[in-house]
Formats: sequence, structure tokens, C-alpha cells
Amino acid sequence: MEKSLELDAFEQLSLDHQQVSAKLSELEALFSDLPSELSTELEAKLKGFMQFIDEEVWAHFHFEEESLFPLLDAHFPGENAPVAGGPVRVLREEHKIIRRLFQRFEQAIRSSQADWKAGAEVRLTGVQLATAFHKHIYKEDFVVFRLAKNLLSEEERRRLNEVWDRSFNPRKST
Repeated sequence: MEKSLELDAFEQLSLDHQQVSAKLSELEALFSDLPSELSTELEAKLKGFMQFIDEEVWAHFHFEEESLFPLLDAHFPGENAPVAGGPVRVLREEHKIIRRLFQRFEQAIRSSQADWKAGAEVRLTGVQLATAFHKHIYKEDFVVFRLAKNLLSEEERRRLNEVWDRSFNPRKST
């Protein structure tokens, strides 16, 4: 995903979400008229989507899990949170669900290469994956990121942005 040197971590994460949403829309369009046979073009589009997830989304998840979520955890100690672990617990669980759905989607695609009758499973798991992503993105953009901007101190946000810059903006740190 395109990284900008001018955006803070929250703005960049939201931009990533827009790019994921665009890819999901492309995927969903494929499912609206899934052909009766697996074509080379369809296979390439599905593989392109999988590559995008592998190369971009997992790095995004890693940043959240290793940098953002631990900062938020400090603001939601188990005994004080309305739900143990607060919203971060939910997001971590959704990351696990999305990863499992992605594995099922990959497996369905591999199976469909041998027998396109498995194309129905490609559609089903693809739709489930897209739905899980859309819901997750909404929660992060419109609930958790807004909450985090209010909860995190200037120092915590500065540290988060530094990690973002080192991870995704190598030119800025040189």
C-alpha cells in the first residue's frame, strides 16, 4: 500500500483501510458473476488479491498488534474495562478470524484449480472474508482510532508515529 511521509500513523492506517476496501470491492465484483469455469484471468485476479493480503494487510495487522494495541492495552486494564481487554481484545480476535478465513479462501482457490465445482466454496469464503474485513475496518476507523486519538498521550502518539516511520517510511528516518 502506498505510504505517505506526511500522514501520522492513524491517518495512514485509515488510508490502508481505504485501499483494502477498494480491493474487497473488486473481489466482490468477481463474485457477483462467477463463471462456470475457472479462467486464467479469474485465477490471476484471485491470486493478485491473495498476494495483496500477504504483502500488505499482514504487515498492517503486525503494526497494529505489535505497536498500537499494546499502547491501547494500557488504557484498558482487564479489571477496569467494560469488557475484559476492551475494544483491543475484539480487534485481536477479529484479526484471528480474518486470518482463518483467508486460509480457507486460499484452500478453496487451490481446490478450485483442480475442480471448479469448488468455485462455490471460493465465493462463500470470499464473501465471508470480505464481510469480516468490512466490519473490522469500520470498527477501527470509526470507533477504535477515534478513541485512541483521545486516549493516547502526545508521547504515546509520538512513539507510535516513530515506529510507523521506521516500519513504513524508511526514507524519513534517514
